[in-house]
Amino acid sequence: MTTIIKTQTNVLTNTQSVNDYVVEFNQFAAKTADAIIGMGRVVFRAKQNLGSDFAKFCEDIRFKEKSSAIRKLEQIGRKADFLEKYADRLPNTWTTVYRLTQLGNDVLETAIEKGVVHATMTGIEAGKLLVQFNGVPASSKRNVKQIVSSAPVAANDGAYEITLRFDGVPDRAKVQSLEMVVNGLAATTGNCNVIRSQPLDMLMQDQPKAAA
Repeated sequence: MTTIIKTQTNVLTNTQSVNDYVVEFNQFAAKTADAIIGMGRVVFRAKQNLGSDFAKFCEDIRFKEKSSAIRKLEQIGRKADFLEKYADRLPNTWTTVYRLTQLGNDVLETAIEKGVVHATMTGIEAGKLLVQFNGVPASSKRNVKQIVSSAPVAANDGAYEITLRFDGVPDRAKVQSLEMVVNGLAATTGNCNVIRSQPLDMLMQDQPKAAA
């Protein structure tokens, strides 16, 4: 089906319908980095072109429009042109690829070339790389030389800070309780901020799956 969009001055033809985007998305069924980038590109283009029909597209590919999966795929699609150059050296899970898109292109490119980012990289390893550059301008050329391993280091921004690091994936409820305590202490101090790392923020924003 062809969708016609009429305006006062001209007629624009969007040659792809919702079903066309659904079929194209489903072609990337194999779980490879190339396929993940392809799915992301389709989601990004569908979001740009379908308008209110984007919700129907998400429904037809069995995702909720506001889900974290769609948000992550859209971000991957936004950087698809850059990512596809290194598809053979990227991990094959979209959450891990999404985390890597949070890095500047300069940093990610150097990390790939040094082998820090590789096809078997885990989400935890990607999270550590994000922590390494948390609070630092990721696309700054002067920071590229800092990539020597995947071990996280504190941002060298001159700030006085205390870091609390979890071993493994933390329990959401325990994180919420801990944040209440820390936020209360921060409020009494009055001159400090409580900042989540990006991996923790993504964990806390993702909706827990309902019990079967």
